[in-house]
Amino acid sequence: MSSTKAPFGLQPVTLRGNSLNNGGLQRYSMGPTVAKDTGRNDPVAVSTNGYVVRLSGTLRPMGVATGYSWVDPVTGRPTWSNYVAAGTSSADQNVYAYVVDIGSGVFAVQADATVSQGDFGLNYNLSAVGSINALGTSQAVLKASTRTTAQATVRLVGFVQVPGNAAGDAFPICEVRWNAQWDATVSAF
Repeated sequence: MSSTKAPFGLQPVTLRGNSLNNGGLQRYSMGPTVAKDTGRNDPVAVSTNGYVVRLSGTLRPMGVATGYSWVDPVTGRPTWSNYVAAGTSSADQNVYAYVVDIGSGVFAVQADATVSQGDFGLNYNLSAVGSINALGTSQAVLKASTRTTAQATVRLVGFVQVPGNAAGDAFPICEVRWNAQWDATVSAF
């Protein structure tokens, strides 16, 4: 598994401290029209206009989007999807993202290169956010070359315990948490 690069974005795994995880999602508006393609398991943030967008630049992560809904402007029917394309609009003026937004969340993400046990506790940025496969799944990965003790998007807190996955593998599946999740900080953005 971790000898092959097959990214799947950030997948919710557990909560820090192994707290009870009810799998809850929160619905947030992406606005009347979506600006960028956003897939299942894509990290998202709150933009300065108050809408949820795909994580980019200096925005603080708020969570991971697991699905989307909107009202088709032609048919007037509700639509649910794992993926929402740029330019998608909603008849009710709200395309919604369903987000795992808990600040103590731990997520599985595949690294784009070797990450070792000695890297435990270091910080990393993500790469390929917004790249989406044919099934609508995010291709976001932990960017191994960004390892640092300075501030970065996520912190390595472990390795997913499944057969064929281990620290030091070519593309290990790592467990990470947000470093500065938007809801856990004092400043707004």
